[in-house]
Order: sequence, then C-alpha cells, then structure tokens
Amino acid sequence: MTNERKSDAAEETIAGAEVSAESLEDCRAELADVKDRLLRALAEHENFRRRSEREREDAVKFAAAQLVKDLLPAADSLSRALENIPPGTMHCRTCWPGSPRPNGPSGMFS
Repeated sequence: MTNERKSDAAEETIAGAEVSAESLEDCRAELADVKDRLLRALAEHENFRRRSEREREDAVKFAAAQLVKDLLPAADSLSRALENIPPGTMHCRTCWPGSPRPNGPSGMFS
C-alpha cells in the first residue's frame, strides 16, 4: 500500500467515525427502548405467574368449600330422614354399618 492509499483509508475511517458517532446515539436510544420493553415484559410475566399461582390456590381452597356446600342439603335430608324413622323400625339403622344416628355418638347430625 502506498502512502496515498493509507491516508485515503485513514480519512475514510475518520469520516466513518463521525457517522458512527451519530448512529451510536441512535443505537443507544434504541437499546434503552429495547431494555425498557424487556423489563416491562419480564415484570408482566412475573405478575402473570403470581396471579396464576394465586388463582390455582384459590381454586383448590374454594373447591372444598363448594363440595361441602353441595353436600350439605343431602346431609341435612339424611339427618331428617333418620330422625323420622318410626320407633319400631330402629333395626333399619343397623342395615348400614357405621351409619350415623341422629344425636348419636358420631355427633355428625347433632
């Protein structure tokens, strides 16, 4: 390479550096924007994960409550039916081993 070519290459590098300084600011602004969007996306993902976990815990907790609420009328009807068995037919309660008695030792229907 001759000296003339070297100086031309050096001038092009300097001119390219000036263009790069302008584009560097554009790149920094774009980088800041991308970082901001990334942080927002990560925060949204974390919020979604926490909300999903809380909803899952609530579903498990309230599913048991709903089951009890659904079974309560049947238990109440069974209790009233057992209370209204005529005195002479008490042997019917022994048909089902472990069946609760109204106001009996199980305390379930008292």
